[in-house]
Amino acid sequence: MAPQFVKPYVKTNKNDASDSEAIYKAVTRPSMHFVPIKTETQQAILAVHRARQSFVKARTAQANQIRGLLAEFGLVVPQGLANIAQGVPELLERHSCALPGPFCRLLAQRLMEHLKLLDQHVQELEMEADPQILQLLQAVFALRRRARSGLRNFSVGTVGRQFPLALAAWDR
Repeated sequence: MAPQFVKPYVKTNKNDASDSEAIYKAVTRPSMHFVPIKTETQQAILAVHRARQSFVKARTAQANQIRGLLAEFGLVVPQGLANIAQGVPELLERHSCALPGPFCRLLAQRLMEHLKLLDQHVQELEMEADPQILQLLQAVFALRRRARSGLRNFSVGTVGRQFPLALAAWDR
């Protein structure tokens, strides 16, 4: 049972007795909504999806950090991972004198290596998910058939590769 459905029934401060009483009152209501129990497969898929999201977030932060560091020395790199992957090595070669001392140059190279490692992690998680995507897309289409009104405008071609994974994992 989701906590937000129990909260209206809590009378006093949070303790075990008042929590159990609130849960009892919430459970006895006929219109109460319950959280569906996920299978181990669904939990595993969600874990992979969360890990991938974490790597994507860290990769974006790393890319922004590299752009910010170089911008402090007057070297501007356009946004986007492709621009950073192509532009930073070129900038470091062309404007080696703009970065004072070998430390900043070495720092930029290490940050780029870390960015490549994060990108590799994202790619690996996507490759591991590929065999499951077809199976999960079939589950998504089954969901679509079951709930025509909710997913009527759903088009697999317009969403990312990870969305069907997450959607199928959250299926009841």
